[in-house]
Parts: sequence; structure tokens; C-alpha cells
Amino acid sequence: MSAQPATSSETKILSVEPAYLQVCNLTKAYGMTTVLKDISFTITEGEFVCFLGPSGCGKTTLLMCLAGLEHPSSGDMIKKGECMNDLPPSKRDVGIVFQSYALFPNLDVLSNIGFGLKNQNKPKKEIQEIVYQLVALLSLTGQEKKFPNQLSGGQQQRVALARALAVSPSLLLLDEPLSALDAQVRTRLRGEIRDLQKRLGITTIMVTHDQEEAQTIADKIVLMNQGKIEQIGTPWEIYNQPLTPFVADFIGVSNILSGLTTQSDRIEVSGLDLRCCKHGFPVGHAIMALIRPEDIVLNTQSVQSASDISLRPNRFQASISKIEYLGSIIRLELTLTLTDQTVLKVDVSKRAFKSEQLTIGKQIELSIPTENIQLFAQ
Repeated sequence: MSAQPATSSETKILSVEPAYLQVCNLTKAYGMTTVLKDISFTITEGEFVCFLGPSGCGKTTLLMCLAGLEHPSSGDMIKKGECMNDLPPSKRDVGIVFQSYALFPNLDVLSNIGFGLKNQNKPKKEIQEIVYQLVALLSLTGQEKKFPNQLSGGQQQRVALARALAVSPSLLLLDEPLSALDAQVRTRLRGEIRDLQKRLGITTIMVTHDQEEAQTIADKIVLMNQGKIEQIGTPWEIYNQPLTPFVADFIGVSNILSGLTTQSDRIEVSGLDLRCCKHGFPVGHAIMALIRPEDIVLNTQSVQSASDISLRPNRFQASISKIEYLGSIIRLELTLTLTDQTVLKVDVSKRAFKSEQLTIGKQIELSIPTENIQLFAQ
């Protein structure tokens, strides 16, 4: 399997689906520093989209532009056919939950949730009805009269989410809303946010740097790096069909090896001669090979002789140099006998191997199926 890197023109191609939100060639600069570079994408109504990427890639700045809290240097933001560029935040029909939650410390839960409704001069009875509906919806019953400092982090997050939803926005923006919570609470609340979004059908954009979070919760991921979009796709596409080495390395765990093409279906990487699917690169072309740890096959039975193994493609002897127990997965680092410097990460199910079969220093045979090698131009 081969993949060519994404070009800037590819990232500008807009979806043929009806566009609820369309961002066209958006650029944002602060003085001489450009933090968003020619960003283009579309979002369909009702989608849950994650802006994903490392710290400093521009994902929060992009969200702030959509919210109206930052103004782009160039480009357009179009929602339901209307350009939002010059609309103030109050006219954009968006709800936003900040990383810090930004709750009013002097207001109780009910008053925090109803704050936006009160500013809209809604009747008191209508405000009470909406607020109590959200209290029930977000499992805040019994917390109504508490102040933010009397709530747990998860409860504060629910209050911030309820406040954003109270004004019935057509677009919900979430700026790393779970980053301050511990791992167990994060896992539970991200499931609750996803279930709530499905129930309400509200178009949602969430900023996160957590790849697992994005893969679990999103319909579509916009993966960013250094102010640009590296790839847009479903979680499955981003993981299984990465367009660039950055995407392959950022999403999941990968073995990425540098080398050259030697034939139309053969490469040499890190001292290994590997067969692969026909790749389309010229002979002698510098490439990078991606091999996912779960795509390497192990055989713990008696190891074949080196001469016998060499007759079969992509089978090698190795020794176990490191073992990590990751719940249902065991991650091994295998040092290949052939080169003695090449180390491959391999993931196996704990059900597939007994503990005595996996010990440091044990000799083992591995094979790399040709269809599980993805190539990128260097």
C-alpha cells in the first residue's frame, strides 16, 4: 500500500456535501508571525468535528476565529450561506465552552446556566424551565444552589456545557473542555458529551491535543500542524490511510523507517530488504515506510534457520528487548538479529501469548505482511 503526501491544493478541496459551515483560505497573523496558513474545510450540519494537533499548531486560534473572538487576516467563514467575518460573537449563534470553564464564582449553578438567557431578556418563567431541563439533562440535580468552588471538576464542566446550550446555539465550540480532568473522569465525560451531541443534533467543534479523545468522539478530524491542515478525514481514515509521515506518527504508534526503493515492489529500510505492494516510486527514490505495531505477526514457536527464513519475504529473527503491559495489549520492542540496531514495536493481545512465552532476551520470529507497509516520499 502506498500513499502520496497531501498537497496544499488537496486540503483546499471542499466537500460536495451540503455545507453548514465553510472555511475558505483562512489566514491569521500576529505581526510577522502567521499562526493559520490558508485553512479550508467544510462541516456538515450535525457533525461532531475535532480540531486535533500538537500545542501551538493553531487549532485554538482557529476556534476563536469561528467564535468571533479573533479576526482573521484574510479568508472567509461562511455559515448557512452567510459570511461571519464581521459579525460580533453575540450575532454568530454559537455557544462556547472554554478550557477553564469561565464560570462566574459569585453565581450558583442555576444562575450560571441562566446567565445568557437573562441577558436575552427572556421571561423569568421561560428561563427557569430551560435551566431546570438542562440541570436534569446534564445530571446536575441536587447541585442547583452550589457555587463553582463547591463543585468537582466534572460538575463544573457540566455547568459550563449547560450554560453554552441554554441559548440554543446552532454551533457548539469546545476548547479542550476535558484537559483539566483526571483520566477516568475524562473518559466518562467525553462519552456523555458525545451522547448529548447526538441527542440534540447540534453541530459541534472540539479542540483537543489528545488523539485518543479525537478518535473516540469525532465524526471527522481536522489534523493540524504548524498552522496548516495535514489531513481531514474520519478517525478510521486518519489512522489507516495517513497522507503524510506527520499524520502517521501523530496518530497512534508507528514504526517509521527511512530507506530507498530498490524495485517496483521492494524497498530497503534500516538494513532490511522488504517486499511491499507496487508503489509507483522510481527506483532509488528516498522513502519512509510506516508499519503499525499491530500489523506485525509473531511466531513464538521454534525459530527457523537464518537461511530458511531468507527464502521467505519479510520474515526475520529478533530478540525481545522490552515489554510493556498496556491492559489488553502487550507492547514489545524487538531488536532484529540481522542488523542488531533496528528495533520494531509490536503489539500483541495478552490472550494470544502466555507470560512465559514473552521474556526479555527470548528469540522470536516476526513477519511483516506486504500489504501492511505504507510508503511516503521523503
